[in-house]
Amino acid sequence: MISAIVLAAGLSRRMTQNKLLLPLEGKPIIEYVLAAVHECHPDESILVAQDEALFEIGRAYGFQQVKNPEPEKGQSMSVKLGVAAAKNTNSYLLIVGDQPLLSIPTLRKIMDCSIENPDCIIVPLFDGKCRNPVIFPSLFKENLLALTGDTGGRSIIRNNPDKVLSIEIDDPFSFSDVDTPESYERMKSLIQKM
Repeated sequence: MISAIVLAAGLSRRMTQNKLLLPLEGKPIIEYVLAAVHECHPDESILVAQDEALFEIGRAYGFQQVKNPEPEKGQSMSVKLGVAAAKNTNSYLLIVGDQPLLSIPTLRKIMDCSIENPDCIIVPLFDGKCRNPVIFPSLFKENLLALTGDTGGRSIIRNNPDKVLSIEIDDPFSFSDVDTPESYERMKSLIQKM
């Protein structure tokens, strides 16, 4: 059983508004991510956010809603809330909400690898670098619940190299994110071309 947890409660400090609601070809950024997750049929889909507009989009795709009342505590707070909300799962698929080009084949490859290697942390690699999303097996539940700050699960990956299984993803677009007004403009151009 895989629980997909979309982390969407960030404060978008480098943007003047909630970046996940910015439009790309008529749809908000977050909708691309939620639609891709929905198409991969995880056993459970959880959206951690604070904005009601995000929850409204999540409802359309069948996501369980978890409100993060303290987003200023960093990404770890969203991870903990999502993990705590998951029910009797084998693994936690942690997905950031600002990767609108995250493809269904990329997600499925990560999920299939987790099913075949249930005790491993599955980390996608592109261009020699670790990327998101990452899958943590449930044996790391307590570690995830103990996270602090804005680190996500990087410290767990760093502290458990023998449990990490890295898989190469040959997709230059899946891991593109939107963090700044400049990256948003680049994303708009990219989506128009695609």
